[in-house]
Formats: sequence, C-alpha cells, structure tokens
Amino acid sequence: MLAALAILLFLSSAIQFSAAKTDAITQLSVLVLVPYPDFNPNSGWSNGIELLPAARIAAREMNNRADILPGYNLSLVEASSDACGCITAPIGLSNFVRYAVNNKMCNQVIAVTGLVCSTVTEAVSPIAGRPEVDIIQLSLSISPLLRDTGKYRRLWHLLPSSTIFVHTTMSLIKHFSWNKITLLYSEANVLTESTTDAFIDILSNTTIQHEIIGIRSSPIFIHKALDLTEAESNRIIFASISSLDDLSHLMCEAFSRGLIWPCYAWIFQLLTYNEVLLLEQSFCTQDSLIQALNMSLILNYRLDNNKDNDVLVSGRTYGQFRKEYLDELQKIKSEDFVQDYLSGGYVINDNGNLYSNPMYDELWALGLAINSSLADMKRRGLSLNEYSYNNTPITNLIQEHLNDVKFN
Repeated sequence: MLAALAILLFLSSAIQFSAAKTDAITQLSVLVLVPYPDFNPNSGWSNGIELLPAARIAAREMNNRADILPGYNLSLVEASSDACGCITAPIGLSNFVRYAVNNKMCNQVIAVTGLVCSTVTEAVSPIAGRPEVDIIQLSLSISPLLRDTGKYRRLWHLLPSSTIFVHTTMSLIKHFSWNKITLLYSEANVLTESTTDAFIDILSNTTIQHEIIGIRSSPIFIHKALDLTEAESNRIIFASISSLDDLSHLMCEAFSRGLIWPCYAWIFQLLTYNEVLLLEQSFCTQDSLIQALNMSLILNYRLDNNKDNDVLVSGRTYGQFRKEYLDELQKIKSEDFVQDYLSGGYVINDNGNLYSNPMYDELWALGLAINSSLADMKRRGLSLNEYSYNNTPITNLIQEHLNDVKFN
C-alpha cells in the first residue's frame, strides 16, 4: 500500500502497561523532522516545536513498556525543516543529510518522522527511499503527489490524501448537476498544485467546463483571478489556497465585488472558519469577511479526539495524554533552542497544536511495526543491532509490518 496507505487517527485498542525494561538496551534513533519557527513573512505553517512534546511522550511510553521493543529504546533526534508553503526545502534536506545520511553523533536513524510539509516530504522522501539510503518515512503531508509509490517507495501517510477533498467536491458537482467550475489554487505550492492536478485529471474525463486560475501572494494576482472569475461567469469556485493572508485578501476583494453567496458558491480546502476570522488583517472589516465566508463550504477533517475517556493505543485515555502533552509543552519553553525563538517573537500556543495527535500516532505506528517485526527478524537470522541503510531485508520487514498496524 506504501504511500497510499492511511494509518488513521484516533486510536482505541486498550493495552495495559507492564513493567519497564531492565536488561541492556540498544538505542534506535528516530529522526523527528518538523518545521521550526520561520519569521519570513511569506512562509506558511511553522509550528513544529508544538509537535515535539507528543513525539517525546510516545517514545517515553514505549520505552517504559517491557512488552514493546524488548532490549531496545526509541531515541529521538529532533531537527528543523522548512516552513510549509516554502517553494524549496533546503533546511529540511540539509538536516536530513546531517542527522541521517552523514550522522556521526549516534546510530543510523531507523526512520524519519514528522515531515509535515509537502515540499519537505517531496525533497527528503526520494532520497530516503533509495537503496543506498533505505529509511522508512512517516509523513503528515496530504499532497496527492506523494501517492507515487515508485518515487516515494518507503513513504507512509498518517492522514488521508487531499484527493479525498477532490472526490468529495466531484460528488457535489455531480449531485447538483453543476456544469461549470473554477479551480483557484496557490501557485508554487506542492500541495495546492498537486490537488489541482488531481482535480483536472478527473474533470478531463467529464463534460464539465472548468477554468483553472493560479494566484500568488500579490494583489495583482488576486485581482486578476477575480477578474477572470467574473468574466467566465463561473459560479462554483473550488479554492485551494495555502496562505491565510491570501485567502483573507481574496475573500475581502470578493466581498467588495459581490462575488459571494448567494450568487457564488465557494468551496475551500483545509482551513477552519475561525482560522481566517482570527487572522489579523487589514484588507476589510471582520464583518465584511464574515459575510464573504457566509454559506461557503469548508472541507476539513478533525485532528482532535473529542472525548477524554477515549482509550489510546498506549492503554491510556486521551484526557491523560492531553494533560501530559500540555505539561510537556510548558517544559519545552525553557529549553535553550526554544528560548532563542521565543526571544525573537515566536509564541507557543498554550493549547498546543492538534497536529500533535497524528505526531503521537506516527511514533506509535513505527514502534508497533518494529516490535511486531522482531520475531520475523529472529527467524530469518536478522537483528536490529545490525541495522544499516544497506540492510534492505530489515527495512522490508518493518515496511511489511507497518501494513498490518491497526489502532482499532
């Protein structure tokens, strides 16, 4: 299943804790590559520090279990990647090479986790999946581009591909017999471009007329996009916009032109209503923005567990995890590398980030896959103590067992 696999969230199988490991322990290094704060005004999501507590908790839980990875501990190597929305990924690629390929400080990493941004995943995964650098990767990116199992052969997804948004919108189009639609997307963004490409692939086999309009972070592009929308008289607009600033600017301008409900129907991907309304912006008043977004359709998925008593794969409740996560989040603020960002104006949200939930799932999925592969390794005369990037049989076994990981 490889990159097409979605190991879904919100775990529910109760497993009881047992005694901690006491024998000699071998460390298994796992690279956690997430976007640290980026103060560039054109950068996108860069709150990866808020995910680190969840990764640490998951590793600690498994390391305290005698029945999971006996004789081994997961040791996290934390490193920064580029902010989401950046066109290239030099920081993520550089840190992958530094901490994985040319790592002199610890054992070769057995997996790369995090990989929140499509651009970073696109840069790292083809290299990490090559035979001479053969590493499992677990990603939180949802770009349809990354479903290419030939190019991204060791990549696993913890969230559904954004192709699901395309199919959902196509279902709406067919249900209401819409015959014209505009695809509005952010240019130079892997996620929005590949989502639009997936849309076009489906539309090309239909009689539905579609206008494709790319925009960039510039008033000129936003005004031009709305000019084209008006000229084509397309009333159904699917918008895949990577920047909240661009989206706010776009909808304020749409409001001023009257390109809103009930004459126009806007369908947005991957945002929440409050994210836009809480954004500090000067393009129009909040009341105008509310009217512009009124009756729009927002396609999103939940990242949070609603019930504190839900039982996680660790055997603990979500409420217990959530409390520990918030405590760990406060502790991380005092660490030197975080202090550097805080002194520069970065603010850690006291409620953390909901992407911490799939980050937690990533570590548990990896740990369970490695754990269940140990017996197979022993039968085949293999050992994790001999793990290297050229030991493909071990990587193959871990990958096979990832296919069998289920949290329910």
